[in-house]
Parts: sequence; structure tokens; C-alpha cells
Amino acid sequence: MTALCDLLSSLISYWMLVQEEGSEMGSEQPPNGDVRMPTAPVVANLKAAARPEGEGSDVEAPMREFYWAADVHRMLDMTNASLKDSTRAAKAAHLMTEELSMQVEELKKVNEMLNNDVATEKEKNKSLEQKLADLQAKLDAVQVASETRPAEVDIAAERAELEAREKEVDKQIRASMELRSAIAQERHALEIDKQCLEQEVLAQQEIAAELQEVMVHYCSFEAQAEELSFASAEAGMDNSISPTSSSFH
Repeated sequence: MTALCDLLSSLISYWMLVQEEGSEMGSEQPPNGDVRMPTAPVVANLKAAARPEGEGSDVEAPMREFYWAADVHRMLDMTNASLKDSTRAAKAAHLMTEELSMQVEELKKVNEMLNNDVATEKEKNKSLEQKLADLQAKLDAVQVASETRPAEVDIAAERAELEAREKEVDKQIRASMELRSAIAQERHALEIDKQCLEQEVLAQQEIAAELQEVMVHYCSFEAQAEELSFASAEAGMDNSISPTSSSFH
């Protein structure tokens, strides 16, 4: 029983040592994926704990040591298997932690979007509350005005004044319509005068063109008359000079 207790205490010490080394190394695992094998001092302690007292005087000590060593190795194999399971569980927990972290980030984004939507809804609610307050103020003003309505005499006087204003406006409208009609007639007369003036201008232009043609013909006739008079003058001079010239001969 004492040896078994020593063995169990050694196993517990080995388990705590492995846990401390694993916590110091963090999430780093051996390259081949196996857990750490026990160190030589730990194995020596386990073997020492496995040896019963007084083995030097016992003839069957080697066989007993062999069986105890086999038991120790079986227990170490079980411990290694348990450590492997713990490592797999730690890896799974790490993956689950990463997945949960991603989900937390997504939830943070969704929460931020919801907060923005809530802020927008709050702004809309404030705007609606302001509009409601404005409408309530207008309603209160209408109620106050309805409560402080003038007397029937004042209403009749206002109605008579409004009717007088309406008649005055009707007179002004009729006067403006008559003025508009007179303006239209005057505009029509001006259009007729304009057409007459345009016709007169065209007639004057035609007369000017005819006068221009007459002046051209007159100038040509005058030039011809000058040529004829010059020719007749030359002919007269020839007639007056010819007898004298013949007398010289």
C-alpha cells in the first residue's frame, strides 16, 4: 500500500509538472502532435516508488521490479493517452474560442448597426414629437381664437366692409377690362397705320426707282445732245474755213 501511495503521488507530481510545462509553453504543441514524454528524473522517481522495501534481500526482486515497471509503463501510457485527449480537447476549445470570437465580432457589428438604427429612430421620434408639438400649438391658437370671437355686430360690419371691397374690386376689374379693350382697339389701329405706312414706303421706293431710271435716260440724252452740238460746231467750222483755204490755192 505504501508503494502504491508513493506511485500515485509520483504520478500526480508528474501530471502537475506536465501541466506547468504546458501552461508555460502556451498553445505550442510538439511537432509530431504527441504530448511530452516524462523526463528521466520522473521515471527514476516512479521506479523508485515502484520498488518495494527490502528488495536487495529478496530473490524475486528482478521479477517484481519488472512487473512494477510494466505497471508503471501502463500507467504512463494511460497518462499519455489522457494527455493526448486533453490536448485534442484544448485544440477543439481553441478552435471553438476562435469561432466564438468571430461570432462575437459579428454580434458587435450587428449591435453597432442596431445602435445606429436606434439613433435614427430616436431622431425621427424627436422630429415627430416636434411636429406634434407645433400642431398642438396651432390647435391651441385656433381654440383661443374661436373662444374670443367678435360679436355679431362686428361680424356684420366686417361683412359689409368686405362686400364694399368686393364691389370696388369688381369696378376696378371692369375698368381694367375696358382699358384692355381700348388698348386692343388702339393696337389694331396702329397695326393698320403701320401697314399703310409700309405701303407708302414701298410706293415711294418704286417712285424713286423710276426717277432714277429717268435721270439715267436724261443724262444719256444730254450726253448725246452735247456730242451732237459738238459735232455740228465742228462741221460749221469746217464750212467756214474751206473757201479761204481754196483761195490760198
